[in-house]
Amino acid sequence: MKVLVLGAAGFIGSNLMRGLALKGHEVVGVDILDIPGSDYPYFPFGGDSQSWHDLLASIMPHCCINAAGSSDVSGSLSNPENDFSKNVKETSLFLEGLRLVMGNSCKYLHISSAAVYGNPVSLPVKETADTRPISPYGWNKLMSEQLCREYHLLYGLPVVIARPFSVYGRGLKKQLFWDVFQKSKNSNECLELWGTGDETRDFIHIDDLVNCLELLIMKAPMNAEAYNLANGEMITIRSAAQNLINLLGDKKRIEFNGRIHEGNPQFWKADIEKIRSLGYQSAVTFDHGLRDLVLWLKNQ
Repeated sequence: MKVLVLGAAGFIGSNLMRGLALKGHEVVGVDILDIPGSDYPYFPFGGDSQSWHDLLASIMPHCCINAAGSSDVSGSLSNPENDFSKNVKETSLFLEGLRLVMGNSCKYLHISSAAVYGNPVSLPVKETADTRPISPYGWNKLMSEQLCREYHLLYGLPVVIARPFSVYGRGLKKQLFWDVFQKSKNSNECLELWGTGDETRDFIHIDDLVNCLELLIMKAPMNAEAYNLANGEMITIRSAAQNLINLLGDKKRIEFNGRIHEGNPQFWKADIEKIRSLGYQSAVTFDHGLRDLVLWLKNQ
């Protein structure tokens, strides 16, 4: 299958390109950033609907996976217009390009976010739960999902929506583990983190995420339905951070400042029966995933 990956220079996009190629797919990447010496066909890109029209016509993919856009929750709070442009407007331009060039002949996988749930009322959270975003990022991801449903219902585009929870792994230079790693390198005896430490996340390793995304493009019915991508495990921030410090061989003490990081959820655990019904089984335990991450971090 010829797969066009939007956001090919990013954390998810770059791992997706590599993983799909290893699984035998023909991959082509697109990003506003340049990727010197890319191992795969790649187009530096940034433009309007006509540009998308021309690019799609030159590639004619069987499937498009949108791993582009902003994933900066804090940035969305300080600059919501920028987040809207990257997560909603660009999605609209691309979907219109798909409609005009490919009709219903190209599958479209839209990577949204579990941020659309906000702070769920009950756990584990199902795909049918109410969506209550608590950041512009979450609202914009929800709006991009609505665009996907619009183009499916009105124009027949084959669409599926992925809602990843807390993705981690080699290549991610932000969020909890990168923050802990950077702070572990200072000379202080104490390492300070946001929150209480009792907040929970449902982590999924990038390799497992790639497997989930391939399952979706191969097996999902493409009716603009959403799928939680996680492992159905509730892990506290305190435990995750301490495990990483231990693996790094650091003796620093972790302290939590008790302040809520605006826009971030308190407790997450996903119901993953829907993706399991397509055959998903985790291949990377949290312990193994952290060890793999530490090997990468020590080379940074």
